[in-house]
Amino acid sequence: MLRRFCSFGLAATLLLLSVASADAITRVGKKYNVLEFGAGYASPYGHYDNFGGEYFIDQYDRFHQLNADQVFKSSYSIGVFFGQLRNRWMVSVGGVYTKVNQLDTIVVGNFGYVWPYAGAVVFSNFGQWDLRLDVNYQFMDISENQFTPYAGIGLAAGLISETAPGIDANYDANTLLSANFGVEFKLWTSADKRKFVTLASVNSYDLLSSGYRPRNLNIGGAIKVYMRP
Repeated sequence: MLRRFCSFGLAATLLLLSVASADAITRVGKKYNVLEFGAGYASPYGHYDNFGGEYFIDQYDRFHQLNADQVFKSSYSIGVFFGQLRNRWMVSVGGVYTKVNQLDTIVVGNFGYVWPYAGAVVFSNFGQWDLRLDVNYQFMDISENQFTPYAGIGLAAGLISETAPGIDANYDANTLLSANFGVEFKLWTSADKRKFVTLASVNSYDLLSSGYRPRNLNIGGAIKVYMRP
């Protein structure tokens, strides 16, 4: 499953990059280096049969799949990216931290049973650390217009950390494929038009993931600084 996911993500990225290269060959456009600072709201979705390496089992030793809202609370993410815009294609690489908020107790089954035994605190503190690649297409030329919608894909590889007082930290590697979408608005342009600043809605929907990281609908914003090299 992980090999198939990685192959799919690599193929999708190569396809987008090849289209961008073909577009660049047909016409030479402006090139901008871009620095991005962003943060957002992460809302988990989907179904889960385990988290933190522990499977959800009721008092009769039966396995259960739980909805995301039975396992997680909403959380937040922050990130910093550096990228390049050319012919409306934005390719950026950066680091993202996402807090993973699990519920203190999880009810498994229809008997009001609290897992694990004795109603103990279910999990330690978890956080997701990612190195992320985003490939997005802007539908309008942001250097010439006041706004543009965009869409694309994101690929991430990272570690989910587990920490708790009195125990050694534990890390689990994972990967992610997401669909990106949003709108970008220009806030300021320099007199020589070689630099400008935008405010962007930075949203993504996690499509596929490996490991036990939660999949999220991410809604956020970012400040982007564009600079001609």
